[in-house]
Amino acid sequence: MGRLVDFFKSNAITLALDAKRQMLALDRELSDIEKQAQRLEAENLRLQGQVNPLEREIERLRQRIEELQSDSSNHLDEDAEKILQALAGSDGRMPRYETGRHFGLTQARTDHYFDILKERDFIIQNVYTPQPGFGATSEGRKYLIKKGLI
Repeated sequence: MGRLVDFFKSNAITLALDAKRQMLALDRELSDIEKQAQRLEAENLRLQGQVNPLEREIERLRQRIEELQSDSSNHLDEDAEKILQALAGSDGRMPRYETGRHFGLTQARTDHYFDILKERDFIIQNVYTPQPGFGATSEGRKYLIKKGLI
């Protein structure tokens, strides 16, 4: 039978008919609750088995997003890279607008690219020479090497 019935029998406890009926009903209810708890535990284990791989996949995707965002925030467009390459190959005295004209850029676009390169510390203005100009910094050369451009 059930736990309650077994307990009462093993301890030689007698109950009235109504009390026996209530005890049997409680016994069945307890048995149903225990079965339901076992089913829920099994379902929980099954769901955990599905969740763990998904959590690992989410973490992998987060890391990939961070990598892509990091790469894209450091990326220069083609014209900026060409300017940086030219400055890296120079003696540090390349004039701003001559460099832009060499690549067919307007003065405004040249200013834009030089501003970007200066903000990222990829170039430096050399004002201590007879002919002031620009040259690439070590950070600028690192970028070009990392991109395989020099």
